[in-house]
Amino acid sequence: MEGSIKSRKLKNGKIVYDIIVDLPRKSDGSRNQLRKRGFKSKKEAQLYIADVIMKSSNGYNFSGDKILLKEYLKRWLKTEGSSLSPSTQKRYNEFCVHISNHLGEIPISKLTGLQIKEFYKNLEQPQVYSNFKKGLSRSTILKVHRMLHKALTDAVRDGTIDRTVISNIKYGSVEKTETKVWDNSTFYSFLDKIKEELIYLPVLLAFETGLRQSEITGLKWEDIDINKKLLTVKRNYGYDALKKSLSDKKTKTKSSLRVINLFDNTIENLKKQKQQQRLNKLLYGKAYIESGYICTTSNGNPINPLYISKRFAQLVKKHNFKKIRFHDLRHSHATMLLKENVHPKIVSQRLGHSSIAITLDTYTHVSTDIEKNALLSANEKISQYIEEKESN
Repeated sequence: MEGSIKSRKLKNGKIVYDIIVDLPRKSDGSRNQLRKRGFKSKKEAQLYIADVIMKSSNGYNFSGDKILLKEYLKRWLKTEGSSLSPSTQKRYNEFCVHISNHLGEIPISKLTGLQIKEFYKNLEQPQVYSNFKKGLSRSTILKVHRMLHKALTDAVRDGTIDRTVISNIKYGSVEKTETKVWDNSTFYSFLDKIKEELIYLPVLLAFETGLRQSEITGLKWEDIDINKKLLTVKRNYGYDALKKSLSDKKTKTKSSLRVINLFDNTIENLKKQKQQQRLNKLLYGKAYIESGYICTTSNGNPINPLYISKRFAQLVKKHNFKKIRFHDLRHSHATMLLKENVHPKIVSQRLGHSSIAITLDTYTHVSTDIEKNALLSANEKISQYIEEKESN
């Protein structure tokens, strides 16, 4: 690589210096040059050429000065997408729409911290180009920040830019909302009210196993060992954003692939469901669908997960129970186990968390009580030991 310097006289009589640096040829074999004008001194121009040559030798791509942020994000999503779930791909695409509408025309190498901060502030306002008429929540903007941080960090790694200002930007953390749960009495009172409902079994499984909604709808009879009272979580069933239809897919992480023990009551209800499906098969005849799923409609089709959440909310309101989401039944299950002094590690594995830290952080309201009880117990033992020692 070589660089050349040419002096140039301005109208006011001052001398400035322009440079041309020959960079490695482009992928199509054509010439690749970097030009920059207006250096105040020859020394400054020489230092700049030396810096360009060093960076280019280390893999820096100077075309980043010309690449718009929206163009880079489009390329980045194409390569990153293969490792993302369909729902995450859909979410990232939505985030990129926001970024492109606010910052897309800015060259990626020219992006400033102030521009990014102003962008986050603007997202809190109604977005006229999308369906977000009330502005984005802080939790959603935090997710946008994390995605943009990853994209720009990757841009540094692949040599598109030499540094990124986003590393110095902290978007405010989101305050945790209080976890809403039902105790055993509330749950089983509710269950008595919905015995004839299609979502009866999914509701029971959520509370008695702690499975996620998509894991419940993804359960098949092959995943159940009735004799050993075991359930294996292998797949999710839900809406595929790319296929734009309902389908099943393997669990997202290794921790999600797990085997859990079942309560006797869960086993009994699964046996009843199996018997009901046999009766439905006789009723529908050839029209019955042998899907293999556990939670199905009367004709054998798997239940739509969206229907479960919607119907659950309707029934909670109809029967005047404390308002919680279907997902909160999973929280209720974990809370129940922790209050029964089941070790947090066991609860973590049962929920499919990647680490025990996630479990303890999510259920702080319970872990604090566990700590208090443990300290009370330890305090009693210490006091007892001191009393016995003093009496001797």
